[in-house]
Amino acid sequence: MRDRDRNKESASAGCLARMARSRGSSGAIAASCLLAAALLAGCSKAEQVHRGVYVWGHEVRVFQPCDSKKSFWISTSEWVQEPLLDYYRAHTSQPYQMIYIEFRGMELDEPLDGFARDHDGLIRISEVLGQSMTVPEECVLIDSGPD
Repeated sequence: MRDRDRNKESASAGCLARMARSRGSSGAIAASCLLAAALLAGCSKAEQVHRGVYVWGHEVRVFQPCDSKKSFWISTSEWVQEPLLDYYRAHTSQPYQMIYIEFRGMELDEPLDGFARDHDGLIRISEVLGQSMTVPEECVLIDSGPD
C-alpha cells in the first residue's frame, strides 16, 4: 500500500475514532471529518467506465482508451488483477497482445515512476465489466506514434 493511501486511511480512521469517543461535541468533529474526506477525495478524478485495449506482459500493464492517443499505466488490486490475467492468459498465445476491456476505474493524480513514466497517467481498475479478444467497430484506436 502506498504511503498516500495509508495517510488517507489513517486520517479517516482517526476521524471515526474521535467521533466515537466524543459524544457531546460530535458535530464539530463530524464537520472536520467530512471536510477532510472531501479534500482527500479531491486528490483523484471521479471513477468512471473506461473502454479500450489492454496490453499485459513483462513489466507492461498498459491501457489505451477508444478514440484516444493517450496510454495509461494500469494499477489493480490482486482480486481484480487475477481474473483479468486469467482471461488474458487463456485467450492470448503470447505476452503483449491486445485485448478489449471495459472496466470501472479512476484516473489517479499521482507522480508516475518506473515504467509508468512513459505513459500519460495512471488508472486504478476497481471492477472489470467485460473483456474480449475482438475490439468493437465503435472503438477506434488512434496510433500514438509520431505525427
